[in-house]
Amino acid sequence: MTRHARTRTSNISTRVLATLGAALGFAVISADAEAGLLGGLLVGTTCVNIVTQGLSAATPTGLTGSLTTLPCSGIDPQFGPFSGSGDVSSFVDYGVMKTIGHTTSAGLMGFAQSSTGLGYSDLVTFDPVNSLLIGQSATVQAQIQLQALLIGGTEWSLDVTFGGAQETFSSFDFTDCSTPCTFDLTLGMTLGTSTQLLVNLMASDVAVLDGSSSFDLSQSVYWDGIQSVTVDGQPVAFTLTSVSKHNWVESSVPGSGPTPAPEPASVALLAMGLLGLGFSLRREVRR
Repeated sequence: MTRHARTRTSNISTRVLATLGAALGFAVISADAEAGLLGGLLVGTTCVNIVTQGLSAATPTGLTGSLTTLPCSGIDPQFGPFSGSGDVSSFVDYGVMKTIGHTTSAGLMGFAQSSTGLGYSDLVTFDPVNSLLIGQSATVQAQIQLQALLIGGTEWSLDVTFGGAQETFSSFDFTDCSTPCTFDLTLGMTLGTSTQLLVNLMASDVAVLDGSSSFDLSQSVYWDGIQSVTVDGQPVAFTLTSVSKHNWVESSVPGSGPTPAPEPASVALLAMGLLGLGFSLRREVRR
């Protein structure tokens, strides 16, 4: 299923980024960054101060982290007993982002929230095989895939920025990505010029009263590869280099790579099997 982004930016982008930025003291990857990975986690409940954990930038290996609040409980003089708990975990690497969060609450004053913000940044250069095209404006067609299982008060937002242009997808516009949603990206750049690619994912869930909420993006987000580069609508042959050394032409979706060539031993066995089958059929014909 292929879906296109709407121009409206989701409220979650501002809210979660502001919350994570303030609580973690962590800056989401900006246009000033070159190449790096970034992640942050936040969990809060009614009776415990907000607990935070940031993930430091690192290349080229992925970042992983998890955070859980101790279950809190109390008795409000007016509204009675309440409780809240939450947890969140995440992983980010070039082309891959995964996160899971859960919250539960009980009582009229029960409240819990878990949030995550992940991102990666890279500088990529498209060098045309025809050197006469260097400096020409080109259009890049690419795809990114997301799968999200949401329960309760849960939201997610995905931003892709390339060459200054941004496309935003969110749970406000795409309410059912329980099976993978594949988003088409139309990006612009100049051939032979280093261009920045930024991908940010935000997710958040909230539980209030006697409730529970969770988000499961453990199968997402996968970069699904570059389909084409064109100049004036005509395909252009090119080579791609990146600071992170990641190959953005290829898809990061599991199982999407080229079919591996059979091992020599397997080829030999197959040949022997076909030879034996042919010999048997020949005997049958003679009979």
